[in-house]
Parts: sequence; C-alpha cells; structure tokens
Amino acid sequence: MDLDELNFEEQFTLVAEFFLRCKEQGKDVAKYEKAMTELYLYANNQRLQRKLYRDKFYQIQDINKDNEKRLQILEKKFGS
Repeated sequence: MDLDELNFEEQFTLVAEFFLRCKEQGKDVAKYEKAMTELYLYANNQRLQRKLYRDKFYQIQDINKDNEKRLQILEKKFGS
C-alpha cells in the first residue's frame, strides 16, 4: 500500500468514525450519507486513476529501456 492509499484510508476512517458517533448520538445524518458516499467514490476513483497513471508511466519506462537496448545492439551490429 502506498502513501496515497494509506492517507486516503486514514482520512476516510476518521470521517466515518465521526459520522457514526453523530449517528449514535441521535443527530440527523441522513443528508450526509449521500455526500459521504459520493466523497468516497470520488476519492477512490482519484486514487485508482493515480495508480493507473503510475503503472502506465512504469510501463512506458520499461518500453523505453528495451528500445534503448535494441538500439545499442543494432548500432553495434551495423555501426552508427
């Protein structure tokens, strides 16, 4: 788990605990339930997008390294 995921989980846990305490105290939290769900879905979507972008970045780096190796082999074989 990376720092973004941990930070998101910790933050959401704190908000959820506060929400549950308010609910236990009999406070009207119905209007916040939808907002919390939307917040969770939005934050989770952002986290997943960052992970996809990071994975794609590493994939592109690997492709570039492979292409650089191929170029070096071709330069040795055929000259520059």
